[in-house]
Amino acid sequence: MKKPRPLAATSRDPRKKPPASSSTAGKSAATSPKSSFELAMERLNAADRESGVARTALTADQKKRVGEARGLATARLAEREILFADAMRGMPDPVEREKAEREYQIDRQRIHDDTEKAIEEIHRAKSSGSPSKPPRRGGADPR
Repeated sequence: MKKPRPLAATSRDPRKKPPASSSTAGKSAATSPKSSFELAMERLNAADRESGVARTALTADQKKRVGEARGLATARLAEREILFADAMRGMPDPVEREKAEREYQIDRQRIHDDTEKAIEEIHRAKSSGSPSKPPRRGGADPR
């Protein structure tokens, strides 16, 4: 039985990245083609600059409050989904089911809108200001 030959010194480890080719090594990020996402972001940033919108980084407190608002919204959506599924099990009438589905969609949109409004308020609030009121809790319509 023959012994396996040792690998030659020129062989590469297949897990390592291949060396950069000479055709791409000299190109900078400025000359390479941009993705559609990058182009869209540039247009949005330019539009913001033109309209006078200033982008500021969120503080740790604001990030925490945005996370809490989103978490609350997720909980409200989950609660509403459970209630909707339970109601649908007990509704044999197609007309009633359609009405319940419309109400469910309205509730989902309201929760989404409340959350976006709360997040906008957090973005506008000063870091030292009073905390923004979280989105309304509960699935019942106060009308």
